[in-house]
Amino acid sequence: IKSFESVIASGRLRGAEQLNLEQTVANSYYRAKDFPKASAAALRYFKDGGEAPQMHALLSQSYYLSGDFGNAAKELQTELKVTEQAGRMPAEDGLQLLANCYSKLNDNAAYVAAVEKLVTYYPKKEYWSDLIARTQRKPGFGSQLSLDVLRLKQATGTLKEAADYVEMAQLALQAGFVFEAKRIVDQGFSSGALQTTGPVADRHKRLKTLVLSQLEADQKNLARYETEANSATDGTGLVNLGFALVGNTQFDKGISLMEQGVRKGSIKRPEEAQLHLGIAYWQAGQKAKAMQTFKTVNSTPGMSDLVRLWILLVHHASK
Repeated sequence: IKSFESVIASGRLRGAEQLNLEQTVANSYYRAKDFPKASAAALRYFKDGGEAPQMHALLSQSYYLSGDFGNAAKELQTELKVTEQAGRMPAEDGLQLLANCYSKLNDNAAYVAAVEKLVTYYPKKEYWSDLIARTQRKPGFGSQLSLDVLRLKQATGTLKEAADYVEMAQLALQAGFVFEAKRIVDQGFSSGALQTTGPVADRHKRLKTLVLSQLEADQKNLARYETEANSATDGTGLVNLGFALVGNTQFDKGISLMEQGVRKGSIKRPEEAQLHLGIAYWQAGQKAKAMQTFKTVNSTPGMSDLVRLWILLVHHASK
């Protein structure tokens, strides 16, 4: 390295020869694990006109390995912008490194944005799980969205823990979506997350009994619920009843009732109604309508984050 540095300092080389030697020096410092000098050599290379893409990776990694996470993130963001503008797919390891930089910097908002990029290009379950969990911790993300978050976890295949199945079933019951609660309990038992034997089996069986009891009562009153919803002055009842039927895979009738409710207007929670209509379209396999509906949600903090994740899911599934 000292010999090469002496040649570079002599000023006798020009053009490609100079750049090749500067690149060799940067790589040598990197292999020697002298990361501050590797990043300095890479910066010199770029200042002198070098353009090799692999040198950008060396620079960002050198920053990261030397503990300069701020500059590493800036370099990685620059690489990402150039790659996307060129219509190319960013490398997965580069996006992972970007997320790690923001994790080291304790910048949760930037970390979530980086994981969103990972989900956009590499929608693996572990990335979805991390993204959903981090998004829930953002300011403005209230507990009223808990059931819709669990629905997203179910849609992304990240609903796995027994506690998630129990919470989702209980929240669905509380919200009046008994068919959905029944479906979730059934899935929980079929997947093995909910137990028929062992120390928690009694609790899980009691939950199933409660759901079945409520389901029997609701089925007897469906006609009355529909009459009341149709005669109401606002569309809230129609939207909720329709979404409940969607939870029973009665997509055509359920979506029709939800659309009637939206047209009727004066809905108590219009954002939630549009979100649920989008979810209903998604569950029915109508991806284009789901995307269109999600984009119409006039989002508030928390809801905007959740809707953006649903849009990410639909966008990737539509490719």
